[in-house]
Amino acid sequence: MKKTMKYFSMAALALVGAVMTSCSNSSDFEETLTQPQPASGDNVETLTASVRMAGGETRALTSGGVKTFAEGDKIAVVYKNTSGTTVKAESEELTGISVDGKSADFTVTLTNADKTQNVTYIYPASMANSDGTVNYDALAEQDGTLATLASNLDYCEYSGAWSEGQLPTGNLSNQLVVCAYTLKNSDGSADITSNVTTMTVSDGTNVYIVNRTAAAGPIYVAIQPTDNKNIKYTAIASSKVYTKNVTGKTYTNGEWYPLGLRMTQNDNIMPGLFSVNGKKVYFSKSNLQARATYVNASTTTWEWHFADTQYARVGTGANVYINGNGKVNSSGNGLNVDLFGWSTAKTYLGINNSTTNTDYQYGGKTDGSDFIDWGSHEDVIAGIGTGWRTLNKNEWRYLTNTRTTPSGIRYVMAKKGSRGGMILLPDDWNTSYYSLKNYNDASVDFSANTLDDSQWATLEAHGAVFLPVTGQRSGTSVTGYDEQLHYWSSTGGLNDGGTPIGYHLRWMPNTTTPVANRGLAPDTGAGRCNGYAVRLVYDIK
Repeated sequence: MKKTMKYFSMAALALVGAVMTSCSNSSDFEETLTQPQPASGDNVETLTASVRMAGGETRALTSGGVKTFAEGDKIAVVYKNTSGTTVKAESEELTGISVDGKSADFTVTLTNADKTQNVTYIYPASMANSDGTVNYDALAEQDGTLATLASNLDYCEYSGAWSEGQLPTGNLSNQLVVCAYTLKNSDGSADITSNVTTMTVSDGTNVYIVNRTAAAGPIYVAIQPTDNKNIKYTAIASSKVYTKNVTGKTYTNGEWYPLGLRMTQNDNIMPGLFSVNGKKVYFSKSNLQARATYVNASTTTWEWHFADTQYARVGTGANVYINGNGKVNSSGNGLNVDLFGWSTAKTYLGINNSTTNTDYQYGGKTDGSDFIDWGSHEDVIAGIGTGWRTLNKNEWRYLTNTRTTPSGIRYVMAKKGSRGGMILLPDDWNTSYYSLKNYNDASVDFSANTLDDSQWATLEAHGAVFLPVTGQRSGTSVTGYDEQLHYWSSTGGLNDGGTPIGYHLRWMPNTTTPVANRGLAPDTGAGRCNGYAVRLVYDIK
């Protein structure tokens, strides 16, 4: 069992006092607000109480740093009023802070407090929502520093009964876990902590994203307690992605865990993090491909892999060798394919030249529940690794049409050399990386942004995802090879005529007829027999 250290809640560190001063609640500009006046007859009381950190002796977190109360901090008091409503009141700034920083006084104004009900103190006040619940959302994005964690995220709580009409004096106890991470490469020969700009920690329920300026470690992350949870880690360092999965971890509230992780570099994952309708994902490095090995007329084996580059695609003539049901003739030995029917059969995962949609309706199901994901099936993951899946239609729509980012850019149409396609920009894209034109505009053609190798390398290093045009296949014939985008989603169903369909991301040029097919359609339904490209994503949750 690893040895851990108890820690005590604070809002400042002696070691980083200067940093904490700059992050205080004071400001050079103060705005006077008109406070709502209590209604006539309301029982308004201004009360004072004392609080103390729970636990024994003070323990140092870093050399010279101790977790304590600090000037400028506030406490949230959560109570029931006489109407039975839960109310949050924020105290004035703490006073009477002891020399050791372990105890303090606070003053707060309450209205119509029901003194038969327990009252709860939440510290710091920023960790309480307006309805009195705990603001766990504040943990979703962190900066990895101990100073910020101590000031804003180190959630402590006390609940107790009123004492003769007065607020109780209580000991605050820590409710969170603090992890101090040091990261190394897989063999432990190199420390990568100082190069990490993004780190994610996921326990399967909660995801914590750390965005930081590359600096010496450790990387400090506040998380909720876990009980026998599997933890999934990703880290981006020097434009490379590292992953680590650990199983059966229990982390207890009020504990401090110094953790060393050896992480494996995963070259199949792009370093850009994307929001997809409530989730966060990384994209695969390129489109999915399958390579055939001809055994005999009735047997073909397939090896699955990602294309060598983001803009790579298979030639249009490759598909003529497919006999159907995942088989090729002898001339197809070594054939690569990357245009698949909607996947419903584990034996060939959409490798089929049939133009009959019901051939892609496994087991007679019509609601789309028969989908077999390329990214999670054992025949595929043997070649590309675990953790992959296909976006559903709502996620494609959110990604391209709804997602908000600081830069305001979701996608651009572009050409890398002679290859056209759509470039998706990650959530943290900064316009200083490269100036892109006509963003979020599907009416323009690929020449809106023309990139050479050097320019594309800049975008790719910052997580840009390129979806190359691939056209669409019907049987063994491919059309729109140099001008159309078609990427499958995991969502299926039936159209109005009862034909089995799958939904896909589609972009078609202004020259396309009919006019209704022009531009971007992120959730278009199409017959399952169509051969479309597949781009997988890697969930951090």
